[in-house]
Amino acid sequence: MIILNRHTKTVIFENNAKTIKDCLLDAILAGVDLTDADLRYVDLTRANLAGTNLTGADLRDASMTDVNLRDTNLTGADLRKADLRNAVIIGADLRRADLRDVRLKGAYLTGAKLTWVKLNSTDLIDMYRAGADVTCAYLIDVMEVDSQKSDKY
Repeated sequence: MIILNRHTKTVIFENNAKTIKDCLLDAILAGVDLTDADLRYVDLTRANLAGTNLTGADLRDASMTDVNLRDTNLTGADLRKADLRNAVIIGADLRRADLRDVRLKGAYLTGAKLTWVKLNSTDLIDMYRAGADVTCAYLIDVMEVDSQKSDKY
């Protein structure tokens, strides 16, 4: 399996797995540089991406339930329609990321940087965002019910 930079088409990650699911389900990619990676439709369920650089990555329609994105750089990443239910996104940098139609139910965004983020039609129900910076975020047609809960992390 090979992950390419979506702009330069150069290889940024490679292993012998036959499918992307074999490689990334429960994967440990903590601290890996995946800048501009094309990860559309990938299954990252339960993956550990803590401290990973995903700047400008394309994660549209990715399955990322229960993923660890603590202190991850997602600046300018495209996460449209991604499933981030129960994800740990504590301290992550999501500035200028596109989170339209993302499912964040049960996610932990404590201390996350969400400035200039597009959150149109995003499900923020039952997510934890104490201390998250949402300065200048686009919040159009957002479902938000009881999303300012106390954090367990």
